[in-house]
Amino acid sequence: GLVDAVRTRWGDGEAARLLPGCGTETVTRLLPALFHAVTGWRALATRHPDVLLAEAGRQLEDLPYVLREQWWRRYGAGVAHAAGSRPRRVLDLLEQYREGGLLGAEFAPYLIRLVAADAGRTLRLLLRPGQVGEVRERGLPHRVLRRLVETGPAELEDLGRELSAHPVRFAELLHALPPGLRADFHDAVTDPEERAHSVLHEDVLAALPHGRREEEARRMAQQARARGAHWSVVLAAVAHLPEEAAYAEVAAA
Repeated sequence: GLVDAVRTRWGDGEAARLLPGCGTETVTRLLPALFHAVTGWRALATRHPDVLLAEAGRQLEDLPYVLREQWWRRYGAGVAHAAGSRPRRVLDLLEQYREGGLLGAEFAPYLIRLVAADAGRTLRLLLRPGQVGEVRERGLPHRVLRRLVETGPAELEDLGRELSAHPVRFAELLHALPPGLRADFHDAVTDPEERAHSVLHEDVLAALPHGRREEEARRMAQQARARGAHWSVVLAAVAHLPEEAAYAEVAAA
């Protein structure tokens, strides 16, 4: 065929460029030999996602564990682009053959598609030991958090527990929840004993509903006074109260 002739004369790179325009049978036959030369992953994933993912799975299965991440760094863009139309199959490959990478440049744009296809499976991937550190460090895009909240998988509380010790990220998750659910969610994923004596980060306080925010602010102000904390610590807590209540607390201090 044409691709074979081009390959013979011009090499694998030029032949690989023609694959998106070929039929399924031709791509199935030639992709194993030309996979290394593909650069137009988006076009190939759009036209032949099933063939691409099948070949990716075959290669990953044959690789030793220690070489798989190197494979993902080189070819992961192809799998990522296929998430647009085959998100569940992409989740299969990620579950079987990768420990992280969901927040990398290739997969981040498709994370919302993976969540839409199966929020629970996607969250379990995000919470794996090889991935959760990056989630805590970088956070998740707001629209991904909102979609997770809308879907409401059981694993959402697992995410909350992972983020509860990282206040900026925890606040981002709380903000994605409807205001009426934030206090209950906060309580569900934090330790009651620690919660009764902790100093809440201002971002977490700002994410809580007004009533709960004022309750926590009063508690923190009272506990700060009781332990003889510097007046600035008391003032930092009081700042989250309405003006009149804040004035009364300052006067009491």
